[in-house]
Parts: sequence; structure tokens; C-alpha cells
Amino acid sequence: MIGLDLADVSADGAITKAPRGGDRAGRSPVNRGQGGMKRSTGVDGYGIPLGVTGAPANRHDSPLLRDTFEACSAQLCHHWPEQVTAHLDRGYDSTRWADGGEAGGAGRDRPVAP
Repeated sequence: MIGLDLADVSADGAITKAPRGGDRAGRSPVNRGQGGMKRSTGVDGYGIPLGVTGAPANRHDSPLLRDTFEACSAQLCHHWPEQVTAHLDRGYDSTRWADGGEAGGAGRDRPVAP
């Protein structure tokens, strides 16, 4: 796709308030247990959002990775380059993803401890 850097993508989660609740709201671990939501966003190498998925705030980042990359892939009509590197933070450093085989079809860069 013209104008997108799809060879390097990133995914990260953020917790936001959900004062009205809803099916994706849950107890927020950072807001005294009030309602919250976690958004996992996938972006290209320039920081342009490609896909977003949501979950209750108390959910770990790693299970959201597949849904995030599937949302990105749907937005791109499944047009990925042959080689893709996903840069992830430690929130995705889990034994479930350690083999690199469940990253939604994209290759991934293993998180490095500081």
C-alpha cells in the first residue's frame, strides 16, 4: 500500500476509563477498580493506526495480539508484504507467543529486557 510502512509494525495496549460500562468494560487495575477498557492498537512503521481491538481493562495484553493483527489485516484487505517485523513491548512477552507462531501471520521481534 502506498504511504504505509508495513515492513515494521507495532502493537501496544492502553487502559482508558469506561464510566458507562458496556460489554467490553471491566475492573480497572489502575483506577481503583472502577470501570475501564483496554484498547490494543496496531500501527505501521510511521505510527499510522491500522487496527484496534478492545477488551476489559483487567485483561493481559498478550491474548489481544491475535485480534489486533486480525483487525489490521482486515483493514489492509490482507495485503501484507512478504517480510513483516512486529515490534512489541514486554506486555506481549508471554510463553504463549514465545514461539512466534501465533502472531496473526506476521513475524515478530522478540522483546528485549532493558
